[in-house]
Amino acid sequence: MLLSSKKLNVALATTHISLKDVPNKISKKSLCNTISTLHSELKKKFKITCPKSQCTGLNPHSGEDGEFGDEEIKIIKPALRNQS
Repeated sequence: MLLSSKKLNVALATTHISLKDVPNKISKKSLCNTISTLHSELKKKFKITCPKSQCTGLNPHSGEDGEFGDEEIKIIKPALRNQS
């Protein structure tokens, strides 16, 4: 799912599930797939030559090094490193 405006495009890592289920539905593989698909589609359908992407954290303050959850440490950061 992609939410789009003139200035911003937002791809969701999960869709149509309860917030309580999100941590169990994200994985390194699914995030890598979402990022790859977003990059490809921004180039193809939106004609953006060199798309720039950002990723948010799942937990408050992106987990504060595990204090508020470890999804950033175990899933999100490794997925982002894999995309570099």
